[in-house]
Amino acid sequence: MPGRDAVRVEFYGADPASLRAMAERHGVADRVGINGRIPYAESIDVQMNADVLLLQ
Repeated sequence: MPGRDAVRVEFYGADPASLRAMAERHGVADRVGINGRIPYAESIDVQMNADVLLLQ
């Protein structure tokens, strides 16, 4: 079973500065990818290829 370091979380959307600060505050910035907005077709591809998908 992969360890905690094997987990990577990718965020997409607006307001990357607040996410970056939160990841740094909790010591997980090296495992968090923060991306801006992406085109709809690309977002569908990202969602289809995700191991776990959380939508808000």
